Amino acid sequence: MSFGGQFGLKTEYYFNDKLALELGIMRAGHNQKYDLNDGHDQLTLKLRYLDVPLLLRLGGDKGGYFEFGPQFSFLSSAKDVDDDGDKHDVKGSLKGANIGLVIGFGVDVDLSEQFTLTAGMRLGYGFSDVTKKYSNAIDMAQDMDDMSGATYWANFEDGTSGNFSYKTTSRVYGGIHLGVLYTIPTGK
Repeated sequence: MSFGGQFGLKTEYYFNDKLALELGIMRAGHNQKYDLNDGHDQLTLKLRYLDVPLLLRLGGDKGGYFEFGPQFSFLSSAKDVDDDGDKHDVKGSLKGANIGLVIGFGVDVDLSEQFTLTAGMRLGYGFSDVTKKYSNAIDMAQDMDDMSGATYWANFEDGTSGNFSYKTTSRVYGGIHLGVLYTIPTGK
């Protein structure tokens, strides 16, 4: 398990007291560590995405809520970082876009007339494959200098170069969702 973070902006439009549509734009970071050489070395894949969730939100603007919907994600950077801190750009060996599903729940608490604290959990699953699939080892060898460890291991059974076989990879994440919401006065 590895840790990352996410921050951004969102807007909500309420159709009635209990149903809203939420649109966000988030910058997300995912870090995945890989043990090499029987655990003597490590490689960390650092992915950065621009996420655009479009969620249906059930519950009022105060109190408990449940939200779900699609999320469109765009890979903005990908780096492999070795034990010495050397960074290698590996974005070209990963897919540039991902479509997923987000589910969340939590509670909104009034801080003042205009400000609300939101606290909850969000879980996400990407339906699109993250790594690139190579049809043969020769094509893969041509891209080896700029290939992420994740793409390499996804294309070889048991991580050994003798058994060429592809396994899909998915973006899966979950975490605490905290925010401060500002309500724009409408004069109603």
